[in-house]
Amino acid sequence: MVRIADNEVVLESGARFVWNDGREKDYDEKILSPDMNDVFTYPYPLQGNVLDRNKDTSRVRHLGFYKEIYGHSADEVKTHLVKLPWFPHRFEKGFVVVTTLNGVSEAFARVMQRLENIPQAYYQFLSDQDAFYWRNIADSPNLSPHSFGIALDINTQFSKYWLWDRKERDEYKYENQIPLEIVEAFEVEGFVWGGRWWHYDTMHFEYRPEIICYARNFKSVR
Repeated sequence: MVRIADNEVVLESGARFVWNDGREKDYDEKILSPDMNDVFTYPYPLQGNVLDRNKDTSRVRHLGFYKEIYGHSADEVKTHLVKLPWFPHRFEKGFVVVTTLNGVSEAFARVMQRLENIPQAYYQFLSDQDAFYWRNIADSPNLSPHSFGIALDINTQFSKYWLWDRKERDEYKYENQIPLEIVEAFEVEGFVWGGRWWHYDTMHFEYRPEIICYARNFKSVR
């Protein structure tokens, strides 16, 4: 159970996080030191991708909140991990390691069920998957969502990542090869896709049901 009271997000554990700290922040400041409200500055685009730079605030993560609900350390997170089948009849690895907390493993299982009937040619995009890995985001002091077992990267051979492009060519060129049928199977179960961000990461899916819920409700009242 989560509630908002007196400008704080209050969890069932008793942990409290400031909803709006009242500070004006630029994009980088929101990434590094967000309040809970900063995550929702701009809604996640359920259709298309973010065209304006620095409006992909669904990349913003309140790490204190995620540590509270998934674990404060690698050892703590590992106590809730499960090895989940991932098309074992198709891939040699055949599993992903994700958390069981907050419905994450169940959501992954439902995604796999939705993907069972995709065209045969699409399965190549789902191999070489990488889920739990306690680490920082590249070139960032922030923990990656992979650290909590809530994210999945699919085949990098077919992926584009803004940071790789900046380092290799000193430019950004958004291109996507991931079929939208795959993207939508994840989104309907509460995952955001990095291919909808200006800071594109087309291999990346991350369990953020609050972001998807906000996007759906924002769209319904426009």
